[in-house]
Amino acid sequence: MIGGTKMKSKAIIISFIMTLLLTLSPVLADVGVQPSVIVGLHELELTAQVELSYPDIEEWTREDFLNEGKGVPLRIGAFRELPQDLVQRADWTIDPDYGLIWRVSIHSPTAVELKLHLTDVDMKTGDELFIYALDETESEIYTQADVNEAGELWSWGSRAETIILE
Repeated sequence: MIGGTKMKSKAIIISFIMTLLLTLSPVLADVGVQPSVIVGLHELELTAQVELSYPDIEEWTREDFLNEGKGVPLRIGAFRELPQDLVQRADWTIDPDYGLIWRVSIHSPTAVELKLHLTDVDMKTGDELFIYALDETESEIYTQADVNEAGELWSWGSRAETIILE
């Protein structure tokens, strides 16, 4: 009888753990996935778009030629200013499970890779910023820990002409 009681309590605990895992499995599956994908927004056309002008590669090539041998480092990229109202331009959606979701795409024609330097970033504990390629092949998640003391966030490079911030 005592052995039967022990087995019964173990079965209840295992059953409880399995129920808990089954209940949490949708939440666990969401870790690392953009909220827009989870709630189906990624299937809708993203209307908030920032289109950067075509780069003047000929001008950059001339500058690089003139700077050759002067101790100026080789150019590996070019700084392009984003609009100050980037967040205000975003598509905003309120989802009952995920709260406020905002999305905006940035397109830089002929870009091989896009890397962002964001300033005045104010992320709270639990906030996540997803930066990913339009085709969703590359995705990075940034949190409050990725923002330096000056309120700056540097993203990893995405090999794409278009990236999405969410």
